[in-house]
Amino acid sequence: MGGKYLEELLNYIKTPKSDGTPKSVYVNVISKSGSTLETALSFRMIREVLDNLYGEGATNRIVCTTSKEGGVLNGLIDEKGYKKFIIPNNVGGRFSVLTPVGLIPIAVAGIDIKTLFYGAVSAFNKYEKDASDILEYAAVRRTLHEKGITVDVFSCFEPELQSFGGWIQQLMGESEGKEGKGIFPAVASFSTDLH
Repeated sequence: MGGKYLEELLNYIKTPKSDGTPKSVYVNVISKSGSTLETALSFRMIREVLDNLYGEGATNRIVCTTSKEGGVLNGLIDEKGYKKFIIPNNVGGRFSVLTPVGLIPIAVAGIDIKTLFYGAVSAFNKYEKDASDILEYAAVRRTLHEKGITVDVFSCFEPELQSFGGWIQQLMGESEGKEGKGIFPAVASFSTDLH
């Protein structure tokens, strides 16, 4: 979360509703350890605002999604009594969307997580039986990369799906972009980027 965005968020939270009452704000801090600098600082600032707005009631408005044991965040959970959801130790960050890391925000956004799971299981079952589409895509990418083509464009015509492009870009870049190797994942929003 960038500084400008954090400042805007804090100002939004602090600004009362038109009737003068505080907004109803809840926070889910997601961090395996709680010691990542950006996350820790942002959470501390947001927590202070919630403490000022809600007093002791702030505790019930903060949820922590973190590792089962250890870390700064678990110490704070023990001290303050925050609700806790566990990030499985055997799941890396880029694969965590179907754990509490992704499921809590998805559910809060009003998306039916049972349907999401059904889709995930359906895709898993399909590709477990026949992975030819995935293997073909991987083979084409590798062949093109060996020929010097180092950009893969993910495109979308549907505005409501554009945020998935950024997610794919982050996942692919993080997974493949080690040691200056890999294919650069670019994102295009059509028809805007056709011009």
